Amino acid sequence: MTGFDYFANYLQEEGYRYKDEGNFISFKYQGTTYLAPKNDSTFLQVFMMWNVNGYDKMKILESCNTINSNKYIVKCTMMDNDSVWVSYEFEPSIHTTIEDFSSMMQILDGSAHEFMAELNK
Repeated sequence: MTGFDYFANYLQEEGYRYKDEGNFISFKYQGTTYLAPKNDSTFLQVFMMWNVNGYDKMKILESCNTINSNKYIVKCTMMDNDSVWVSYEFEPSIHTTIEDFSSMMQILDGSAHEFMAELNK
């Protein structure tokens, strides 16, 4: 089973509705849209994108660096001058529990909002 398959099962079991976007799915968590790429890997990536158009590039990079230096399992990446991805990546398995996925989503959501708070300082 792929990492994506484990995550899709979690979403279904917990009653999350997601939209098949072709190469990825999109779903809402705490009012924010998240994405998960479909792939054949055992690893899973879940991320959200912030539109950072209009912010200073150095401030964006400094904010990403602050988040990255304070988190071990969350990655903040400037993808272009208009967006930043805040992602969580790990390798789920048959031993991954619903609580593990729920914790992942809480950590990811909190980190995404921490990024914007840092950017707006």
